[in-house]
Amino acid sequence: MTGMRFDEKSFVVELEDKRKYDFLKRVETYDANIASAMRIAGYKRINQTERTVAFTFGEVTFSRSRWRKGNKTRCPVDEWLGLKKYMRFSPELVCHIAKMATAMSYRQVCHFVKEFYRLEITKDTVLKAVKQAGELLSEKEKFRFWLEEEPTK
Repeated sequence: MTGMRFDEKSFVVELEDKRKYDFLKRVETYDANIASAMRIAGYKRINQTERTVAFTFGEVTFSRSRWRKGNKTRCPVDEWLGLKKYMRFSPELVCHIAKMATAMSYRQVCHFVKEFYRLEITKDTVLKAVKQAGELLSEKEKFRFWLEEEPTK
């Protein structure tokens, strides 16, 4: 039987493109579904802006609505994704980077992320991820102790 061989690299790229497309559809659906709840809460839609974020499945540029009520501005999609203002990396990717940094040098983490996640990051990004993960763990510990405290009567 003659024919072309299976090209695993192009197959992986196709899967990545499909994941990104599915992600964009989910974001679009969530943005549309949350609109009525935002209006009921008294928010007015200001505009639709784009944002580029690196996720474990690649770098994605998506569009989301911004809402305002008085002085308060919200982006429900960002909140849903766990993204804070100016965050370029998803919380999950930050966690992956921080875990890798415990087992290898920061420069090795950069090479690993480039090879397996197809994302370009610097050693400074790895350092920032480690610090961010440390802060999140600290907050988690404080919250756990707060839950364990006996209520005072």
